[in-house]
Amino acid sequence: MFYSNCLVATIGYGDRVPHTSSIGAGKIVTACLSMIGIAFFSLPAGIL
Repeated sequence: MFYSNCLVATIGYGDRVPHTSSIGAGKIVTACLSMIGIAFFSLPAGIL
């Protein structure tokens, strides 16, 4: 799921990896933020 989200958001494949103390929390936050970013750009594009 994380890699497909990176592919859709075109944010890269791991040049800069989130390092957190808990397992996968940084990747989950990154995935959620990139989905929100995709929504913010796709909604105006759909209106146009």
